[in-house]
Amino acid sequence: DRAMELLKASEGELAAKHFVAMMRDHYDEVTLPSGKVLEMNQVPFYSTDYADLHEWVGKWPEKDTVEHPLFMRSICHHGMHGTTASAAIMSARPNVPDELGVMLHCFRNPCLGTYVPFYVGAFTLPVEYSQPGVCARFMHIAKAALGSHQLYHDGVRDVFDPYEEELWDELPQVEQEFLEFRKRGDLARGQAHLDSFVREKCHQVLDLVDQALEGMVESAAGSSAWSR
Repeated sequence: DRAMELLKASEGELAAKHFVAMMRDHYDEVTLPSGKVLEMNQVPFYSTDYADLHEWVGKWPEKDTVEHPLFMRSICHHGMHGTTASAAIMSARPNVPDELGVMLHCFRNPCLGTYVPFYVGAFTLPVEYSQPGVCARFMHIAKAALGSHQLYHDGVRDVFDPYEEELWDELPQVEQEFLEFRKRGDLARGQAHLDSFVREKCHQVLDLVDQALEGMVESAAGSSAWSR
C-alpha cells in the first residue's frame, strides 16, 4: 500500500527514476494499532527515539522477558537481524529493442547507496563486479549508519545524488545513440557503445562509494568528543 501511495503522483508517466524515492522510503508517519501516531520523518526506526536500545535496568527484573516497542519495517529496511540486501529497478519496454532492457541495481540500502545501470546489450563488466568487494563497501556504509542515520545520511547523499541526476539525463541519450548505430546496421558497434557506458558507470560508482566512506569517517570524527 505504501509503495502505491508514493507512486500515485507519477501515474501515467512512470520512468525508472520515479521508483527511487519509493525504494528509499522510511515513512513520514505511522499510525500504531492504539491510534498513536509516530512521526518518522523519513528516519529509519533504529535511528529514532522510538527504539529503546538501552541495556541497563534500574532494578532486577521480575520476569524473563521485557517489552519493547513495535518495530516499524519500512520499504528501505534497516534492522538488527536483517536489512535490505539490494534493490533493483528493471525496465523491459515493448517499444525498444531487447538490447535496451535495463536493470538499475543498488547494493544494500537504497537511501545510503546509488544505482548502477546494466543493459542486456552490454556484454562485459569490470572484474570488481564479479566479486563481493563492491557490495562489501556499501555494507560498511549501512552497518556504520545503523542507529546513526541523521549523522551520515546527508553526507552520503551529497556524494551520490549528483551522479544520479546526471544518470537520469544520460540514459535516454545513450539509448538513442545505440538506436542510431542499430538503424545503420552496425549492431556490434551499438552494443560496444552500451558496454562502454556501463563500464564507465561501474567505475564511477566505485570511486563514489570510497568518497562516501571517507566522508563518513570525517563525520564520525567531527561528532566525537575526541575532536573537541
